[in-house]
This record gives sequence, C-alpha cells and structure tokens, in this order.
Amino acid sequence: MKHKFIKGHIPWSKGITLPVEIKRKISQALAGENHPLFGTHRSEETRQKISIKLQGNHNNGGCGASSSFYGQHHTDKWRQKRSLLYSGEGNPMFGTKRTCSPETRYKIGSAFRGKKQTPENITKRIKPRIGRKLPEATKLKISQAHKTSPLCQAMFFPKGECNPQWVGGKSYEVYGEAFTKELKDKIRARDYYICQLCLVRENGRRHTCHHIDYCKRHTVEGNLITLCVKCNDRVNSNRLFWEAYFAKIMELKKVPQIGY
Repeated sequence: MKHKFIKGHIPWSKGITLPVEIKRKISQALAGENHPLFGTHRSEETRQKISIKLQGNHNNGGCGASSSFYGQHHTDKWRQKRSLLYSGEGNPMFGTKRTCSPETRYKIGSAFRGKKQTPENITKRIKPRIGRKLPEATKLKISQAHKTSPLCQAMFFPKGECNPQWVGGKSYEVYGEAFTKELKDKIRARDYYICQLCLVRENGRRHTCHHIDYCKRHTVEGNLITLCVKCNDRVNSNRLFWEAYFAKIMELKKVPQIGY
C-alpha cells in the first residue's frame, strides 16, 4: 500500500544524514543493471515536461535570473560544512586514479578539436580576474607547492652540472674579437635577413648570428648563420644534429670559410 503525501507532514528522516559508507553501498547496489531504469529511455514528450517542470531550479539547470538561487550567497558556515563533508574519504574520487584512459583522452580531444572560444566567452572568463590580487598567504602556498613539485624542480631549479643542457659552462665563454656588429650585419644581409631554420624575415627585431660549431671564438663566415631568437634557443639542445644540419646548408650555399 502506497502512502499518500500529506502537505505539511514532516517525514521521520528529515535532517538525518546517512553515513558515507551506507551511501556508497546504496550506490553500488543500484549501479548498472541493478538500477530500475537501466536500459529504458524517456520519450521526447516526457523530457520536455521534465524540462519545463525544472525551469528556474538552480540545482537542475536553471541559470541567471531564472534561477531560484539568483542573487543569493551561501554562508561561510555552509561552505565549511560542505568542504568537510566532501574532503578525504567523503570525496567520490577518493582512492581513484585521476589519469584518464587513452580512449577517454581521445574522446575528450575529439569533442574539443576544432572548437574556438568566442571573444564574448573569453571576455566573460577573464573579466572577473581583472584587478584581482591573490593574498600573500595564497602566493606563499603556490610558491611552496612549486618548489616541491618534481616537474618544476626539473624545469626551473637545476643549475650548473645538474641541468640536462650543461655543456661545461660554454655560456660563460667570451666571443672572439672579430665577432663585431659589422660582421653580424654582413651575415644577416648574406642570408637576406631571413631565419635559416623557420624562414621568418626580420620584423622590428634583429635576428641573431649563430655559431654552427658552438665555438664562440671560431669566427668565420662559414661557421655563422642567421637564426631568429626562438630558433637560436631551440638549437641549444641536440647540438650534434644541428651542427651537421647547418653545416650541410653552408655546403649547399658554397659559403667560403673566410676567417677574421
């Protein structure tokens, strides 16, 4: 026999919160094929009725001025209670791996591939952050988190011999006396002011003259080539490959090995 709903009646379970373990058991018991609605699909008419019924409900899709919660704010006490409720084992993601499977990553990538944000969306997302400053305590927490992160330590903090690009302190070597502004202008003019790697022409910023064999004192025309700033930084790694690559370009150009 079904109980008839009586307006104003207070149910016995009002205000009672089930333990997290019991909630988890109920969820597992009603998961998949055990759920009474498993395999069923609502008709389009039923969906429209539900949509109309839930319009203006903040927790079920209502937004903006149509939301019943519009203009209201949660109290600090409520936020703290909510935070404690979903922290640790209370979090539904507790104990699970946060990494997605390759199939899931492919699906996510396919869903967003080719989509671009409109200027309105970008402005809407950035506007609340304009002029906003983080508290000093938050800045300190972010700084400490970065210092203990293995990725940040590998990228920003290694110095000297600990750095994977360390080559015996070559960056401290002094350039040869013949490596003058006139010679660099001559090399750039020879290469038509175009980066010989990405083929970008100078535009308001001078390209650099790169030493092919990475020896700063070996100042000959056949050992110098024009690169943009970005490519000059790029060729600092995998030096044997780039040395052979640019030497082949000089060979094809038939640049004489003229010393100064």
